[in-house]
Amino acid sequence: MLITLGLGSAVGFMSAVTTTICDSFPDTNKKLIIKICCIVGFAIGLFYVTPGGQIMLEMVDYYGGTMLILVLASIEIVAINWIYGTSMITRDLNFMLGSNLSVYWRFCWGILCPILLPLLFFYALFTQAGVPNIPPTAQVCGWILAILGMLIVPVHLLLSVIGEEEGEFRERFVETVKSGMFISRLKDTFTPNNSWGPSSIQEKTDWQIYQEENGLYQWLPKCIRRKVEKAPGDEEI
Repeated sequence: MLITLGLGSAVGFMSAVTTTICDSFPDTNKKLIIKICCIVGFAIGLFYVTPGGQIMLEMVDYYGGTMLILVLASIEIVAINWIYGTSMITRDLNFMLGSNLSVYWRFCWGILCPILLPLLFFYALFTQAGVPNIPPTAQVCGWILAILGMLIVPVHLLLSVIGEEEGEFRERFVETVKSGMFISRLKDTFTPNNSWGPSSIQEKTDWQIYQEENGLYQWLPKCIRRKVEKAPGDEEI
């Protein structure tokens, strides 16, 4: 059972890593990428069979697993449903799946998960629930590991803001601030650009037609939908 559990977890984890790398470098041999990832993963896994491997495992599992995943999942669910919009993502999924998702999914994505996930994180943070019994040095290393993972979000956001400038990172950042466009570009990063949508031209055309034919509030009862569509603004919560 343990072998099956380990293989299942390893396949799921490696698939996520290799798929991301293959999408970023489509011209590279996929088998070569998989082999390299497997070798690197095996080499890293050797640390866990050392005398201090159990401490490292508990540290990575809690700080790199529980805490980091809760933070990133909270940011992701809030960004998708409260910034992009629950109705927008649901309509996109309906187009991709060729189905009509029920109100249950809208409730889970738009209300339950964006509230529950941050609450779980703060509960674990303030109550110290589930903190492993490891040395203080390992706890500090664990928090460094978690913070490094959390920095992915603000760093990627900053790179998106200064992406239009040329030069090194510092030069682009200074130029963006001096031009007075930092705030406006920051706001633009939270809205879809012209390249947003399916990569295929035909699929993007079908997607745009689907958007025109299916309003954001198509799922609401007619009496409520009429009042919402007549209301000023078309912002999505």
